[in-house]
Amino acid sequence: MTEIQAVDQMRASPQNEPTRASDSSPDVARPIVHAMLDKQYRETLDKPLGIIGNISPRAAVKTAEGRDKVADWLKFLENR
Repeated sequence: MTEIQAVDQMRASPQNEPTRASDSSPDVARPIVHAMLDKQYRETLDKPLGIIGNISPRAAVKTAEGRDKVADWLKFLENR
């Protein structure tokens, strides 16, 4: 069923309230966040990156020049 609501009604609706970080237990959230970050970091190793010459970091580290580019990229990430 479609329902039309005024903006004020929609904002007052409990389903539109943002979930607070404190609503979830750190013991529940921590492994989920770690798993998501681990997956993202592992995928990044195999994706071509323009900052290191449009090759993946995993492929780049096979040469001395590539290792230098990957080191520079990591320094960039660390300092931004």
